[in-house]
Amino acid sequence: MNRYPFYYYLSLILFGVLNVVFWYYLINKTSASKSVAKNNNALTSGRQSITIGEHGKYRLPIEEADIITDDDERQVVLNLVNIAIKDSVVRVDEFKKLFSKEFDTTKYTLLYADSNINYLQVYVPEADRQNFKKSVKTKLSGMDLLVWDEVLFSRSNGNAKTEAAENLWHLNNINVNPYDYQNLGSGIIIAVIDNGFDLQHPSLVGRIVSPYNAFDGTSNVSPGSVNHGSHVASIAVGNSSVIKGVCGSCKLMPIQIEDPNGYTSSSYIIRGLLYAIKNDADVVNLSLGSFSPSETIPLEIQEDYIRNGALDETAFWKELFAYARENNTICVIAAGNSNLLTGFDPFQRSEFTIKVGALDKQGQVASFSNHGNYTTLFAPGVDIIGAKPNNRMERLDGTSMAAPIVAGYLGLLKAKRPQATSEQLMEHLLLNTDVSHGVRILRNKNLN
Repeated sequence: MNRYPFYYYLSLILFGVLNVVFWYYLINKTSASKSVAKNNNALTSGRQSITIGEHGKYRLPIEEADIITDDDERQVVLNLVNIAIKDSVVRVDEFKKLFSKEFDTTKYTLLYADSNINYLQVYVPEADRQNFKKSVKTKLSGMDLLVWDEVLFSRSNGNAKTEAAENLWHLNNINVNPYDYQNLGSGIIIAVIDNGFDLQHPSLVGRIVSPYNAFDGTSNVSPGSVNHGSHVASIAVGNSSVIKGVCGSCKLMPIQIEDPNGYTSSSYIIRGLLYAIKNDADVVNLSLGSFSPSETIPLEIQEDYIRNGALDETAFWKELFAYARENNTICVIAAGNSNLLTGFDPFQRSEFTIKVGALDKQGQVASFSNHGNYTTLFAPGVDIIGAKPNNRMERLDGTSMAAPIVAGYLGLLKAKRPQATSEQLMEHLLLNTDVSHGVRILRNKNLN
């Protein structure tokens, strides 16, 4: 016989249900509060990139209709403007407040910011882009600002050739026998910032760390429609029975910077580079470029543009690459394939990066390679074998192929000298060069 009436047990059940509902609500409310606090603190945390606008356009791939070719023959996105605050005291949260006072934020929307380098991106109506770039400096004259367009970059590759059997002439040329160094570099991370990667390719599989898609923030870095990233990565770190990279034991951090429409822009590169720095990449390879003129440019015009053109863009890239150096990440850049002076592209003007030109099989500067005083050194860049998706390989020409040779070699240098700073690695790299045909070329001297 029951000692308590039915309603007593019913009340206990109801109390239990209400208790569960109460704690579920409280826990979720607390988690939401923490999430909001995290987002609110992101501007000043110095450790993460965040969104500070509601427009959301930057999350979409770049559309062809939004692209123009400007007077300097750069491809520019009509409705995006980049801003960097040079004054390290002023932070992006303060900029946001001042910006909101001076500009209609329903018309000019702050899309994206990164407090590490005081960088922001603004959506502007395309008809106002040029005026906005001037007025933002005038109206916010109390801040020392760099303002520049969203410029499209392209893969700095040359011509594809037919698939072939193993061909290691480029390693022989720089005096690196991959079998001599097959156990050197396992603790070194080389980030390759490119259009996409086949992570299951036999030359790359098993050594991938922290893949990142700079467009959507995921780890999906699948190959692009044109083979480039897989090929570049395998030259630096490849290790299979057929494809031998310079540092075959190094880890690969693959970073995709091509959006679903096949475009690569400066902001994608910025995010990718920041990711590599924050995730402790030792070396970063950037086989990219933003200039590909359709006509021959006289040498004196090139020299004048290097001195006086795109100075805000130049200053920003210099600051970003200085940030990389401060964090002991060394950056290698392909000089480009336009037979121009290296540095005509403002992306290439930082003294804190290594710019690599291409040599042909005769040891001469390749006919397509950029050149000049901004070029740090030259490496083989013709008929270079590398990975192609779906367990294939191909040979390519280009400074894109020369740069990862140097990036891989820096991986070996870093493995031998794990405590070396970026400046010290640069010094050791230059010790492993010769001067031939009037240019400095990579030549291993037992990793001096």
